[in-house]
Amino acid sequence: MAVAELLAGSRHVPKPLPAGVELKLLVILTRQTAPVASSADRRVIADMNAAKNKNGRVEESARLIAIEELSEAPLVEMAQYWETKRAGRKTPLRSDMNPADFVRLMPRIFMLRVGPDPLTFTYSLIGDDNVQAHGRNFTGWNVRDLDNIWPGYGTSMHDFYALILRRAKPQAACGEMSFVDRGFCRFEAVYLPLAVADGTIGHIMGAAVYKFEKNTV
Repeated sequence: MAVAELLAGSRHVPKPLPAGVELKLLVILTRQTAPVASSADRRVIADMNAAKNKNGRVEESARLIAIEELSEAPLVEMAQYWETKRAGRKTPLRSDMNPADFVRLMPRIFMLRVGPDPLTFTYSLIGDDNVQAHGRNFTGWNVRDLDNIWPGYGTSMHDFYALILRRAKPQAACGEMSFVDRGFCRFEAVYLPLAVADGTIGHIMGAAVYKFEKNTV
């Protein structure tokens, strides 16, 4: 499938989760580097921590970081690209993002489509690096569907993306992830809100870098 077609975010019907899926661990955010903006945001963090504690098989340590703290060059490049395309507006448009400008970064990219009333977040694109890191392709899955495997966790991820929606600003995270039968992994990720024509956020584009370490549990 062409890169432009992948980024177009065409609609998918969410599929049932297969048994044994390794959960995507990008949004367990246990520590903050800046004050949380609202009581709703504080509730999101509390819910994430509660979901983490319910999932004893998951070993992780992750935190939100400032965009300026990103250390991985591809993520810095994507954040700078977003800022350039913003061009003084609150957020750039989805249509401003030209995949030809970052073809070599496409394996690191993932995209979520925002659905209103009720609010939903559906994975519309998962780059190959993300598929390899998680052992599954989440394309077409509603984030809340992950609750079918990890009760409460899909909801916590939904709430994190809702936080990005409220802030309407890039967010970044880093930390450690451990997956069943997949070894120990360090990650860094950036999440970039994108608007539609009327200015509302219609997509969240992310990019992630994963580093697996051998001989770890």
